[in-house]
Amino acid sequence: LPTSGPFAGFGLIADGMNSYFKYINDNGGIDGRKITLDAKDDGYAPDKTKTNVDEALGSGDYAALTTVLGTPNNLAVWDETNDECMPQLFNATGAAQWGDVEDHPWTTGMQLDYFTEASLWAKWLESEHPDLTKVAEITFNSDFGQSYHNGFAFATEGTDIEVVDQETHEPTAPNLDNQFTTLAASGAQVLLIETSGSFCTQAMANIERQTSWKPLVIMSGTCASLNQF
Repeated sequence: LPTSGPFAGFGLIADGMNSYFKYINDNGGIDGRKITLDAKDDGYAPDKTKTNVDEALGSGDYAALTTVLGTPNNLAVWDETNDECMPQLFNATGAAQWGDVEDHPWTTGMQLDYFTEASLWAKWLESEHPDLTKVAEITFNSDFGQSYHNGFAFATEGTDIEVVDQETHEPTAPNLDNQFTTLAASGAQVLLIETSGSFCTQAMANIERQTSWKPLVIMSGTCASLNQF
């Protein structure tokens, strides 16, 4: 999981696991066995995730992988972990792929999937704000961000809701200024923030700097952790 880069805030997940595992170990462990957690930084880079996982599998020292963070990161390793029958548990991502019992039985997710989350946004807009029909999206350019886009598109098919603009950003983007200049010109009544990490903060700052464009903002659940700010 990342402890460096724009997603470094998620490194606190490892701190939380270490605290809980220490509690388990101090109270007798699991059937007398103690848990050892090794947390390795991948900077949210899938190739680094794969290097870390390859080293772990090659060592023969590990019983399982848990809470690997990031949709593209998990997709980079799940074929290999399943070939090796290595439990890949509680992926820290809501991609809709997890739950492929037939082809990837050793991989599990742990949270509401992004496709369903975005579908709930659409249902809420229809119910609570039927007059707001023009929507814009700022989307992380990966399977993670695309899951939100796909879920919203599926749920709004046949409705009055229209996506008038979608701007994407790369994981290495220095800021979102150019994207927000374009989004503001769209005149959208609703903005979907389909990103995570420090990009959530940047998106909020860009909204605050707008003088004439004040859309209703719906933010990804992956932005909800205070340690991201």
